[in-house]
Amino acid sequence: VEAPAPIVTMNVIDVAAGFEPVFEEVFRGRAGEVELQPGFLSLEVLRTVMGGWDGPGDAPEKQTTYLVSTRWLSQQAYAAWTTSESFKIAHGQRRLPEGAILGGGLRVFEITQPSYAEAPVASR
Repeated sequence: VEAPAPIVTMNVIDVAAGFEPVFEEVFRGRAGEVELQPGFLSLEVLRTVMGGWDGPGDAPEKQTTYLVSTRWLSQQAYAAWTTSESFKIAHGQRRLPEGAILGGGLRVFEITQPSYAEAPVASR
């Protein structure tokens, strides 16, 4: 019996210009429920610093695109999180002002070819 493949979720969130500090503070002040879930591996919040989805140019001046990425041991572990009371608590209240979020979307990917560094390489 083959073990289930790990997955990565990628939630793309377009934040209106000027709301970036508020958006980032929401993640700094979150409850941390996801870290307690069975099968959870990691969470990263990424901010666009260069490029856009449509080409190599700079990101639009009217928004900043964030990518909230989580890694899970399996699709089943992620599905259990999304139906849990902890998920409802983590996502149940509006913490951003009206107009802060311009759009977004969620994608879930199966990791088909993992490759990881054996140990972090120190800069010289």
